Amino acid sequence: MKKIINEMSRKFNRVHKRLIDKLNRVKPALTPNFTPIQHAQYAQKTVPASKVLIYKSELEYISRCILDYTNIETGGQLFGYWTSDGVPVVLYVIGPGPHANHQGAFFNQDVNYLEMVGGILTKDFGLQHMGEWHSHHQLGLARPSGHDSATIYNNMVRHNIERFLLCIGNCTNTTSTVNA
Repeated sequence: MKKIINEMSRKFNRVHKRLIDKLNRVKPALTPNFTPIQHAQYAQKTVPASKVLIYKSELEYISRCILDYTNIETGGQLFGYWTSDGVPVVLYVIGPGPHANHQGAFFNQDVNYLEMVGGILTKDFGLQHMGEWHSHHQLGLARPSGHDSATIYNNMVRHNIERFLLCIGNCTNTTSTVNA
């Protein structure tokens, strides 16, 4: 477990440094005279984003996870933040925990793993739990199923969540794709 935490910490520090460097280069353009509260209020009024920003390393990680389970569903969670324009920025992706439930048309994350890793990412690194990803492996369904949509909608209402990012992956035996 300590090895996983140390690996997560190193990976996050590399990603965080690249993000800070990039933000410092464009900082004047990104800091209008808004207070943090005004930024949050503005972000809540925006419409759903037409794009997702995600590090290539995280997209490659999702792809590797999908290719590990080409005949059953797999998944994980997305961590990062939302820009003031409502664009999701994914900085860190976790895959299935050791006790995740993988089925032909069903995936449930290992809740203990999610709580442990998610707690570290949110409390120690200040990231937001933005949503989740899962595969439809070789089912040929590159969008959320009716069950996916209903589950997410019900959970958003139940937990008073205003926005949620869902990515769906597909694969053949050798390649994968991911749609948000």
